[in-house]
Amino acid sequence: MLLNHLTHLHHHLILHTQLYPLLPPKLDYSLTPQPQTLMPILHPIYNSPKHYIQLINIHKTPINQSF
Repeated sequence: MLLNHLTHLHHHLILHTQLYPLLPPKLDYSLTPQPQTLMPILHPIYNSPKHYIQLINIHKTPINQSF
C-alpha cells in the first residue's frame, strides 16, 4: 500500500526516487522542487497541534488526588 502511494507521487513528479544498488535494494525519497515551495504553508499546519498541546499543558492545574 505504501509503495503504491510512493509510486503514485513519483509519477506525478512530487517525489524523487533514488535507487541504490544494494542487497536488499535501498530506495530514498525526497521532495522535488515544486512541492518544496509549499513548505512555508505546511510548516504552520504541522506545528499547530504542538503549539496547542503546549498551551493546554501550561494551563493545566494539578488534580487533587486526596479524597
